[in-house]
Amino acid sequence: MRCEDLVSILNEYLEGDLNSRFREEFERHIGDCNSCLAFFETYKKTKELTGEIACGDIPPEVKNKIKSFLKKKMSVG
Repeated sequence: MRCEDLVSILNEYLEGDLNSRFREEFERHIGDCNSCLAFFETYKKTKELTGEIACGDIPPEVKNKIKSFLKKKMSVG
């Protein structure tokens, strides 16, 4: 699993929707990659703090900025 792959399945992991193979790969990756572990912990905490925000509640320009930021950060790690 690459760092970019991890980002695309974070929510599914937290929701328990990953099959056992992907879950094991995810856990192995964050066990070996400190950058992804830190990102995962931040993502998890952010999700807890913000509650359930529907995607429709987020303006498109904010979504695009977040996506760009995440892609940039993940390509550095």
